Amino acid sequence: MRGLKKFAVLFAVLALLAAACSSSSDETTTTAAAGGETTTTAAAGGETTTTAAVADETTTTEASMSESTELTLWHTFNEGETPTLDGLVSACEAETGHTVNVELVPFAEAQNKFKTAAQAGEAPDIMRAEIAWIAEFADLNYLAPITGMVSAEDADDYLEAPSAYGKYAGQLWAVPQATDAPAVYYNKALLEENGIAVPTTMEELKAAGIAFNEATGTPGIGTIKGGYWTQIFVWAFGGQLMNDDGSEILINSPEAVAGLDFYVSMQNDGAIQEALDFANEYGNVQEAFKAGEIAFNINGPWQSSDLLGGDAFVDDPSNLGIFPAPPGPGGQGSPVGGHSWVISADAMDAGIDAAAYEVISCLNSTDAQVTWAVSNNILPTRASAYETAEVQANAVIAAFGEAMKVAHARPVIPAGGAIYTAFDANVQAAFQGTMTGQEAMDNIATAWVELGLGS
Repeated sequence: MRGLKKFAVLFAVLALLAAACSSSSDETTTTAAAGGETTTTAAAGGETTTTAAVADETTTTEASMSESTELTLWHTFNEGETPTLDGLVSACEAETGHTVNVELVPFAEAQNKFKTAAQAGEAPDIMRAEIAWIAEFADLNYLAPITGMVSAEDADDYLEAPSAYGKYAGQLWAVPQATDAPAVYYNKALLEENGIAVPTTMEELKAAGIAFNEATGTPGIGTIKGGYWTQIFVWAFGGQLMNDDGSEILINSPEAVAGLDFYVSMQNDGAIQEALDFANEYGNVQEAFKAGEIAFNINGPWQSSDLLGGDAFVDDPSNLGIFPAPPGPGGQGSPVGGHSWVISADAMDAGIDAAAYEVISCLNSTDAQVTWAVSNNILPTRASAYETAEVQANAVIAAFGEAMKVAHARPVIPAGGAIYTAFDANVQAAFQGTMTGQEAMDNIATAWVELGLGS
């Protein structure tokens, strides 16, 4: 029986670890499950009952306490986020009675490394997977379904858009750990100095970028010329990538082409930087915005900590403004990204998938998500986390919470990650003027057919 006093000591360790990576937060408590009492079936077949954090004690049966299970967990967190994970894992080991061996895998290697391990029957029991990988892993039979493990209360608490990526072929394969969607950062002082109002539509955003260029000689908006960012403009003009199951390709529809044409016109008319160096464009845009050389930057919450360390914001964080991608004539939104917790089929075969989910439930509780938000500016995937005082006091999280309300989930298909290869190359060709928007989108559609989509 583990009381709150012991858990508070564990959380103190978490707080010290979070401080080591220059993060600060109000004290929070991480529990095995948020909310009311839940009941799960343990690996040995016994019944495990976990009370809410407000209860006086947590009661568990022999299956989850005395029969400790050793689990492996792979993740792709960065060096600033890893101490937060380590603290949460330590707390959840004590809460569940299980041992978790944690391994950091570089993001660029993680997808293929997991597939290789799964093919050999050596996949980790738990993995933090990028959302575009989930359907592919499930389609290859590398994951364990968790449809019956997630309580109705938890299912209702998870936000709809990030949750969608865990659903494939009539089963639930993942629970969302973190979510994101690009929005528009802006430098409040630069807008005031140049008499530019905060834009509320796509046309106004373009006009603001042009006005800044006319006043300073520099295009006012920094953005990335690739498929991921282009989606913002496709949706603003009423277009779509494809239908939900990928059986109908819509990227070369008149609406989608109009979105790309508008995006390219922002460059040609001086609102955004020219297409000169795609390989270094991302870093160049961030550095220009941090230095106060440009007024706007379209990017996600993952960039916020770095931006706040720039010369334009380090002494006055309130100078950084954020608003959702503005609406166009046909709609509004930006692509939902993020990561989710999955359990491998190898864990299921070994009979330890229930133990793995107990750990995931702890790592993904409301209190744990609040800890991620205040320590690392990671957007929660639980509605209940956004209702806490700690999250509401975080200006970055609150602003991106608004962006998430108009964000779009991408199609949940096994080829979800592969569609961007042709998307990026052809969008960049349109920006370079070597093909029209229609030609670029037609080429993308053809490439997607070759991936097995649209049939």
